[in-house]
Amino acid sequence: MKKESTKQQRQQKHIFCKLYGSWYDLSLFAKSHPGGRELLEKYHLEDITKVFESRSVHEYVDIGSLERYKIKTSIIIKSHEENK
Repeated sequence: MKKESTKQQRQQKHIFCKLYGSWYDLSLFAKSHPGGRELLEKYHLEDITKVFESRSVHEYVDIGSLERYKIKTSIIIKSHEENK
């Protein structure tokens, strides 16, 4: 029972990543990401542009398909960047 609860909590956590200058909430995308949620969580609050470009498989990704995950306002993210 506790294991299921922990899994649900993880699935509800946001995963914010910066790609090509824009921030994305990849939480909902994480379930279908070929590398899995754990990989995206590793880059939470990070700029993933270089990592993204270094993986040849991403050559075939339509960046426009990520548009629905784009964060329109980045108040929380900016606060995090200022504290670095």
